[in-house]
Amino acid sequence: MGGRTVRYVGINGATEGQPLRVDPQFVVEAWVRATPRIPAFVAVGMAERESNFTLNELDTEPSGFQSAGIFQLSWKERVRAARPEADLYNLDDSCAVLATLLEGYLDQIIETANDAYARGLGKPPIVNGAITDDVWPYVALTHNLGPGDPSNPNPGGAGTLPGIAHFGLDWPASFQNAHPSMGPQLAYGNAALSGGSQWRDEFASIVSPPGTAPAANAFRWRMVALAAAIGGATWWALEKGWLV
Repeated sequence: MGGRTVRYVGINGATEGQPLRVDPQFVVEAWVRATPRIPAFVAVGMAERESNFTLNELDTEPSGFQSAGIFQLSWKERVRAARPEADLYNLDDSCAVLATLLEGYLDQIIETANDAYARGLGKPPIVNGAITDDVWPYVALTHNLGPGDPSNPNPGGAGTLPGIAHFGLDWPASFQNAHPSMGPQLAYGNAALSGGSQWRDEFASIVSPPGTAPAANAFRWRMVALAAAIGGATWWALEKGWLV
């Protein structure tokens, strides 16, 4: 069985087979329009890791699962984000879909981390009204790993929440304890925390302070939480095309 295939589709004047890349500043500007809750450095780091800022990338896994655009989102994820008509090759649409999903993950991570901290594990996710830096790598990695179920007795079980529930919020130590075989994911989480290699100091003037904005519209994230609750790890495997 072959590995993942990458195709660059012909869109917005781009030639079929040629990557259409954008400057990270455009990602920052689109991201700030999409959400006040998730800082733009998370999106810039994820865009670098997912596609190297390529708008027209289409990846196909051996299973047939496909993901598209700058953040490598699936068409099913558009539905989960209540944006079924979103164009995943469009920067603003991709930011809107991913932001909605990440906001849902953020709420789940905060709830799980608060519960763990109350049991003496890890760090609090919010200090003096601001979301702590340890939260953001987990938010980004949930895009890859799914949230899972925090009640899972296996800390290394599917998703990011079981590890937080068992070891608390403490990046990267808690993630390494829960997922010792997922070393490459540490680089992904660190890129989301730092903005990656393409983050520039001047972007800070565009970005609202993380964690200080009002809570997102409940409808936008409720679909994500509901889907996770209904299916847990099985739902996530189906979403990613791992089960048929």
